[in-house]
Amino acid sequence: MLSGPISFPAALDEGFLAWAEDLHREGRRPEMLRCVGCHGRVMLRAGTRQPHFAHWPGTPTCDVDGALRKSFVLLLSRILRKRMKSGRSLPIAHWCRVCQAFRDGDLARHQGGSVEVDVRFSPEAYPDLLVRDAAGRVRYVVEIIGTHAPERAAMEAYLAAKVAVVRVWPRWETVRALATSGLPREAYRKTRDGDGTYDVVGLCFLPGHGKKSE
Repeated sequence: MLSGPISFPAALDEGFLAWAEDLHREGRRPEMLRCVGCHGRVMLRAGTRQPHFAHWPGTPTCDVDGALRKSFVLLLSRILRKRMKSGRSLPIAHWCRVCQAFRDGDLARHQGGSVEVDVRFSPEAYPDLLVRDAAGRVRYVVEIIGTHAPERAAMEAYLAAKVAVVRVWPRWETVRALATSGLPREAYRKTRDGDGTYDVVGLCFLPGHGKKSE
């Protein structure tokens, strides 16, 4: 009997994000799968239900929001590092509140830059991801929103520094689609209580358009 009812579609296989659907389709069952959230051992289960991972008996189950957040941060940071090095784009659509239109951008456009995870931006702000250009300037940060939004002091620190903030309300399907779709416009949250999975706050995120968008 499992230690709890919580199941996850993704787990760590030797440090890389693995999807239950893929392992089941390929007929693979790695022995040392780990939970993304707590790093406890998990097993692949694929009976009559959708393939998923569940903790081994005796392993404390962890927080779903925590596992989802860590999965998103892990995958996005690795994709960004790889594409910022290779020159391959990672699409993002930004709703500009100045010109009231979507503009298409590229999260990975800062070639030669760097991606930092859970670092100090200021005394008030510790973003999930911080992206610098080749000159070391902070170009944007990513805040993953689970149970609560970033503190007001953190948002004020970003805006005062003229740094754009990509806020993400993650879902498993958002994580799954990152590598192929980036953050598409159909997932954009245009209103405070909308049902999209991300938005962009602060200066206009795209090149040559430096007006404040919120």
